[in-house]
Amino acid sequence: MHRNHRNDGDRSKALAIGMAAGCLLAVVFGWAVAWACSTPVYRYAMYNWASAPYQVFYFHNGQPADENEPADEDEAVNTTLAGLYDAEPASANVLLHAVDTSQDGQIELLPKVVVEARQAGPDGSSHAHIIFSPWGAKLYSGRMDPQQVQAMVDSPARKRVGELLDEGSAAVLLILTGPNQDANRRAEKAAADVVAKAAAGGIPIASAPDDFTTPGDLLPEPAGETPADNAGKGAGNDGGGDGGGDGGDGGDGGDDAPEVLKLAVLKVARDDPAEEWLVRMLLSVEPDLHEYSTEPMVFAVYGRGRAMPPYVGKGITVDNLTECVLFLVGACSCIVKDQNPGMDLLMRWDWQSTANKMAAQDEGISTGPLGYQEFTAGDSGDRTEGVGPADNASKTAAADGKPEGSMAGSGPLGPLGTEEAAPSFAARQAWKLGVGLGVGAICVLAAGLLVFRGRRSV
Repeated sequence: MHRNHRNDGDRSKALAIGMAAGCLLAVVFGWAVAWACSTPVYRYAMYNWASAPYQVFYFHNGQPADENEPADEDEAVNTTLAGLYDAEPASANVLLHAVDTSQDGQIELLPKVVVEARQAGPDGSSHAHIIFSPWGAKLYSGRMDPQQVQAMVDSPARKRVGELLDEGSAAVLLILTGPNQDANRRAEKAAADVVAKAAAGGIPIASAPDDFTTPGDLLPEPAGETPADNAGKGAGNDGGGDGGGDGGDGGDGGDDAPEVLKLAVLKVARDDPAEEWLVRMLLSVEPDLHEYSTEPMVFAVYGRGRAMPPYVGKGITVDNLTECVLFLVGACSCIVKDQNPGMDLLMRWDWQSTANKMAAQDEGISTGPLGYQEFTAGDSGDRTEGVGPADNASKTAAADGKPEGSMAGSGPLGPLGTEEAAPSFAARQAWKLGVGLGVGAICVLAAGLLVFRGRRSV
């Protein structure tokens, strides 16, 4: 009886150790989940959602172009395109795929929509570029020159969007104007009213509960710092903007002062030659936007240049725009980017620098290393390699509800061979802490099980 009693006691101790380890694991992962759920969508998008790439397919017949075809210009264009994705510090979300039509089986490996676009191209052209948005809408078919490449990846309006986000705007209300000036003025007033409403504190930003504690609160303060040194970091840096689009600084509120939302407004003329590519991208966010050529549209652009589906014409109201902004400043519960509405714009911008600026002013993550976790999806392969096997979903017919000529499936056509880039320093530190705590918990659990089994054999 005494021996059985001892085994029961040992079993209880082992179970207690195991339960403690399980609780520790639950707390660690609970911190991560709680952070994601309490982080506003626009911040989570800036920290974690790398811009999806635009796909450029270059078709050639494997032979140098003849004397009537500008082979050198093709080479210059393709060299520029191939280097944009990995350019530093400002990269562009575009990938080049070279397709040698003289090799058997190359065309069959392509998604159906790419094959159809190729077949619909000009007859007799052995060299051509076909460009698709991340969701598979065909934006261009023809022969690109260096000037077109520059216009495709950058423009004054897109540069201004990057600047406004870099200056602390949660979102940019981009107004695509139409020929009806009265409708344009109504759209501008609605957007300006929403910016003013945000500046007045009328649109609250999601925040963690008052009793939420990050792991950083449990760690010693850095050498030479005290808790008082960190008080108020980032306060007042998301101040409200004005209707002109540049925004103003927020008030110098104390620790208990509510954070003021900063928005911006930017107008783009639909017929502006410098913004031809931007207009194409915006009108491909939804399949039927070309039907509203006379109506103004308002796109909320946030994160790393992601444009929300627009409000059009009479749908551009203060209530509707406020609802859109409330989604962007609400708690992020959707971790999967592709399940969120909108489409990434093609931009050449240093998003890592902008994300670092936002993180430095983000009170929600300033106290713990699990806050800012930037993950940048990179592609380290040769940008001009022949295409590899496409997945089965990409070979099927286009799904309903996508733009004409869209890729099949629920997500964008990604790079045809990707490799994840190294995360930023802050992300590495976060993962080190998480892995360390996880390994420690597993060790405690394993030790408890060993004690239990050892005692049981006595």
